[in-house]
Amino acid sequence: MSNREISSILEEIGTILELKGENIFKSRAYYNAARIIRYYPESIAEIVRKGKLSEIKGIGEALTKKITELVNTGSLKYYEKIKNSVPPGFLNMLKIPGLGPRKIKILYDKLNIASISELEYACKENRLLALQGFGKKSQDNILSGIKFLKKYYRKHLFNEAIIEAENVKEKLSSIKDIIRLEIVGSIRRKKELIRNINIVASSNDPEKIIRHIITTEGVKGGFTDGKSKIIYSYFFTDISIHLYVVPDDKFPYALYYYTGSSNHIKLMEKRAEKFNLKLNEDGIFRGDSLTVIKDENDVFQNLGLSYIPPELREGLDEIEIAEKGEIPELIKNEDIKGIFHIHTIYSDGSSSIPELIEVASKKGYEYIGIADHSKSAFYANGLTEEKINQQHKEIDNLNNKNNNFKVFKGIECDILPDGSLDYSDDILEGFDFVIAAVHTHFKMSERGMTKRVIRAMKNKFVTMLAHPTGRLLLGRERYSINMKKIIKAAKDYNVIIELNANPYRFDIDWRLLKYTKTKGVKIAINPDAHSLEGIYDVNYGVGIARKGWLESKDAINTYTLNEVQNLFKEMKK
Repeated sequence: MSNREISSILEEIGTILELKGENIFKSRAYYNAARIIRYYPESIAEIVRKGKLSEIKGIGEALTKKITELVNTGSLKYYEKIKNSVPPGFLNMLKIPGLGPRKIKILYDKLNIASISELEYACKENRLLALQGFGKKSQDNILSGIKFLKKYYRKHLFNEAIIEAENVKEKLSSIKDIIRLEIVGSIRRKKELIRNINIVASSNDPEKIIRHIITTEGVKGGFTDGKSKIIYSYFFTDISIHLYVVPDDKFPYALYYYTGSSNHIKLMEKRAEKFNLKLNEDGIFRGDSLTVIKDENDVFQNLGLSYIPPELREGLDEIEIAEKGEIPELIKNEDIKGIFHIHTIYSDGSSSIPELIEVASKKGYEYIGIADHSKSAFYANGLTEEKINQQHKEIDNLNNKNNNFKVFKGIECDILPDGSLDYSDDILEGFDFVIAAVHTHFKMSERGMTKRVIRAMKNKFVTMLAHPTGRLLLGRERYSINMKKIIKAAKDYNVIIELNANPYRFDIDWRLLKYTKTKGVKIAINPDAHSLEGIYDVNYGVGIARKGWLESKDAINTYTLNEVQNLFKEMKK
């Protein structure tokens, strides 16, 4: 059992305890243990086998017993018991933005509401207006949240889906009759939200593989055509798994076909017809004769195209560009030489600057850019002028000790409602770079928000614009803003636009990256890290950058230390 699987169950227990109105310290103990285990660098299952689980700080005796039972048996009696003690609709209601366990308990105790459909009906009947702690604004927000939830029903954040997919792939790889195995679908194409996990496997006996999976412990669902396809999931996740098992000689075709997208495949099928060929999941046929291929590249060569990377296969203009042989060499993780927008313990981060340097150095980076919150972000322990001076002294001392590594002094500076910045120019001048960001007053008109952000971008000390639409995937819609005007302003005022690599954001949207690139605006792939683990989100950001057709030269993270230093100096002139 993986760390993530254990963590998910402990987190759900904590949530259920909170829903039941149990002692808050009891639920916090489960939340804390879930967080520790999720990010623990070693396998918890292996630690359990060694009998050393209780040595981990934050895992007490009671939790040690429960986690040991979960790892050794694959189930937990306490979890099953407590899960059955609350209405099943409670956990779904928690997915509504802004609706927490305390409010759900009030709704149940006072109005006997135990599901999303009951809650939606009650809101439309105005039954929350007189309920203490709610009112019209809360009722309207809940209805908006339900609408939002329906829009993104059964979708998952990329980072959650890829971890589950890797876990599933690992489980399948232990089946001896499987020859080849790859994750396909929207995960391989690096979509920002994922509905299903799609996997292609090859075997000399596909039906045997399907039968094996149906009878595997922990599998639920198990709908199958009996031959080559099975749709199922595991009890610890609600992400549906679509597994396609094909003979090994059909694997390259299946890898291509099930990577998608459906729009891309339809266009390729039409193109095949122009060559008197037929393309489907079984291969490329001329009449009844199958064209033998060794890999995906042969699919494109047979249709007169250069290779199209999976991230670009969305049925837009990739086929026309591949026909001209003009598909660019996309940016890679190995191209990244440093990262910006990292938070520390000076504001709301959990790591010190030396700790961040250590992790970044191990990744082979030449530099990092610290950017804690500015003073208006009091909720995030934003930096006063005194704390700025303190942090800058520490950075200077660290830079003096590290000749081969550089820490840039930065700030994530709030854009105030009128477009002014959170510090005076005298303060901003002391930073190596300034990231301007909107964190409040999201409900302005498109014209007002656009004007607000552009005014901030005009400030000569602003280096980058952070998460330009303010969206939180599966949590908050983007605010109204004219991004084409923002991109034009970025070009006019020499501002870098952030591709926020946090999987909750992925903002700027990949659909705008190609346009941004054509306008000559540079991108910074920033992790917006609040922990050591958050640094690794830059890898997700590179996937989104690839999806947006970015090359190495388009992102400043690929610049050498000297190139970045020169860039920042030029931008401040």
